[in-house]
Amino acid sequence: MRLRGRCSLSSVLWQGEKPIGVQATLIDRKNRSLIGMLNGRDMTIRKPAPGFALHLYSMRWAIENGFTVYDLQTGDFSYKYDFGGLGRRVECLLVSTASRRNLGGRLEARSLPVVLARAKALHQAGDLDGAVRACRQILEADAAQAGALQLLRQLDETRRSLLPRNLSVAARLHEAGNLAEAERMYREIVDIEPAHFDVRYLLGVILLQQRRYSEAEQQISQAIDIRPDVPAAHYNRGLALAKLDRARDALASLDHCIGLEPNHGRALALRATMLKAAESRAEQA
Repeated sequence: MRLRGRCSLSSVLWQGEKPIGVQATLIDRKNRSLIGMLNGRDMTIRKPAPGFALHLYSMRWAIENGFTVYDLQTGDFSYKYDFGGLGRRVECLLVSTASRRNLGGRLEARSLPVVLARAKALHQAGDLDGAVRACRQILEADAAQAGALQLLRQLDETRRSLLPRNLSVAARLHEAGNLAEAERMYREIVDIEPAHFDVRYLLGVILLQQRRYSEAEQQISQAIDIRPDVPAAHYNRGLALAKLDRARDALASLDHCIGLEPNHGRALALRATMLKAAESRAEQA
């Protein structure tokens, strides 16, 4: 074994002159914790597994040096419980702007060639959305940048060809209850095809499910502008408006729904409930 570094524990397991495993562990002295960062091993050696042996070594080092916690990081792999590990729920937060747009300023002109090279690399790696974002950042700084314009045209063509598949994936995610990922994909598709009714409407439905009523009403209204003949869209817009206490607009939207589909049960029920509530308020006044 060889140890190096003051804020990390780096351990190498040797078989004679051959290194067969390496592990890097962060040292949190304040909380007396060791936090697993990364490891690698010779996959042809299994008994004992190099990674397992390195964990044992790191634990012994931790005990000898007064540490009380050995954090094996995320993942419920079975080997972790061989050490007597205790499970712990880990939660993550996604922080974004309300519009899902970047808050930063424009790129510095001298950085544009570097960003363009990065955009091309993202394109080659299959990260089309990342490449699009990079191109748009370039064009915000220089609207006539030829390389970014050309790459963006290629990316738009590619993304349009993938639209049916991506919509199918997004719909499955939506149906499975993975609303955050489905919303992300719907927004990407809307970015390509702003006048796509189904995506606008489904994005509005997801926002409605998340109780983001103002955003839901805006998206569903845009969907209705594209196709005003869909009763469900008018009903869901009416529901969003009702949640926003815009009763008059909500009733008008429900009336549109019922006009298109006279037996729309949910629209009739919501309309009756709203009228009854309005009558009750009038009597109390």
